[in-house]
Amino acid sequence: MSNIHFVYGLGTFVVLFISWAAACTPFILFDTFKLCQSRLCQPPTQAGTSIMTKNETDQSNPPRGKRSAYYSSALRKKALNMVVFNWILLLGVVFFAAPAIAILFPRESMAEWSPSSTVAAGLLWFLAHDLWFYAFHRTLHKVPILYARVHKAHHAFVAPFSWSSHAVHPIEVHLVFPPFPKTHDQTHSACLNLCT
Repeated sequence: MSNIHFVYGLGTFVVLFISWAAACTPFILFDTFKLCQSRLCQPPTQAGTSIMTKNETDQSNPPRGKRSAYYSSALRKKALNMVVFNWILLLGVVFFAAPAIAILFPRESMAEWSPSSTVAAGLLWFLAHDLWFYAFHRTLHKVPILYARVHKAHHAFVAPFSWSSHAVHPIEVHLVFPPFPKTHDQTHSACLNLCT
């Protein structure tokens, strides 16, 4: 394994995984230890019991108060499997894409930026990412074939929990990163320098 694959391949994977884990960990803890249960927007009903009738099998709009069936251990397992699969796939992608990542995001470019331009680039990238996410997510909903073949699996989780936001089709995982390399350059370089 070359230094480029280690720094840019595994380094990128570590940066992405740590940022994802940092965002998800509080929600996993809230969920695991049943914290803030009174604040749930979709409070569970009778834990572990399915209270749906045959006419209530449409997961797109479950009846209010009967959502615990949609929060089952089978759905949690499905979400976990999707998330683990996507992370394993992403590890392979960034490992083999390491030479391209090294060209797009050179570590040496970090020295060229002042702290204020780093913060400005980070904020610009955050805004660009948010707009990009809205655009591709809206497209996935509006184009029927994309919804059916790519995005619909994510909507099997109608009662949100910690992993369900990241339980998506592998194509959707790769759409998350916007095509704005110059604004992303500083953020990525800064993270790589901190982690390696």
